[in-house]
Amino acid sequence: MWFKNIRVYKLTRPIDLSVDTLEAALEKRQFVPCSNIDYSRIGWVPPLGPQSEQYVHPVGQYVMLCVRKQEKILPAAAINEMFEDKVQEFESTRERKMYRKEKTSLKDDIVHTLLPRALTRSARMYAYFDTAKGLLVVDAASATKAEEFLDWLRGTLG
Repeated sequence: MWFKNIRVYKLTRPIDLSVDTLEAALEKRQFVPCSNIDYSRIGWVPPLGPQSEQYVHPVGQYVMLCVRKQEKILPAAAINEMFEDKVQEFESTRERKMYRKEKTSLKDDIVHTLLPRALTRSARMYAYFDTAKGLLVVDAASATKAEEFLDWLRGTLG
C-alpha cells in the first residue's frame, strides 16, 4: 500500500508505548458502524484489512495504524424539497406564516426522519509511527483530515 498524501509530524517526546499497550488502547475504541440515528462514526480498524485481527501492524521501527470514518449522506436538495412541501402544507392549513423556531424544529424532524434511510460513505486513513526518528506520518489530503486523525489518536492514547 502506498501513501498518496503525506503529512509528517515530529513528536515532541518519544512514545513509550509497547505494541501490546497500543493494541489494547486501539481495540477499546474500535470502529462500530453507524446506527439509524448517527450522522457519523469513527474508530480503529486493522490496517491490513478485515482478514487481520491486529489493530497495530509493527515492522521494525515502524508501527502502522488505520482509522475508519463512516458518514451518512443526506442530499440538501432532498431535505429542502421536503421542507418546502411541509411549510406550504402547514401555512395553508393554519392560514398563518410559520415562525422561525417552528421551521428549525421542522427541518430537524425531517433530517431525523430521513437519517435511517440515508446511504453511508466510508473512508480509511492510514498512518505510521517511525519510533527511531520520532515521526508520525499521516496519509491525508488536507490538514483538516490529518487533524481529525490526530484528535482521534490523542483521545485514544490520552
